[in-house]
Amino acid sequence: MARISTTTVDRWRNKDARFAALCDAAIDKAGGHIETLAWERAVTGIEETVIHYGKVVGTRIKRSDSIFRMLLMASNRKKYGRMGAVRRKEIEREVRRRIEEEVRAELRPRVASNEEVEQALAKRLAAFSTRVRAKAAEEGRDGPPPPDEGQAGPGASPE
Repeated sequence: MARISTTTVDRWRNKDARFAALCDAAIDKAGGHIETLAWERAVTGIEETVIHYGKVVGTRIKRSDSIFRMLLMASNRKKYGRMGAVRRKEIEREVRRRIEEEVRAELRPRVASNEEVEQALAKRLAAFSTRVRAKAAEEGRDGPPPPDEGQAGPGASPE
């Protein structure tokens, strides 16, 4: 560890061609080993201790998706480059659009067709008729109750 800032290194590299060449050589030399370590971490993984309630209960292999993504980007920038973030935003936009459509469809008032209205009315009338007949049978009558005085019932003629 040199204990100098990256700004200082960059400034020296820009001023001294020999220093820049030595830096490049050091990076290339370390790069192979670092890439190998990164590959192992991304693909093979590292063994990690599993602790449960303060006790070691086992180990597991932990792989690094982020390192694997960086390796892919380095191997083919055109294919795996910055498109990941762009694609994610595109996907989020599409998912949001679909969710909004579904919510709007659920909130939109639904207008029933004439056939649906007729079926619903027929069902309710049948249920009402059943209740009226049950009440009439309960009261000992055979048919629907007679209309109240002063009110004309169905089929009644005004006097």
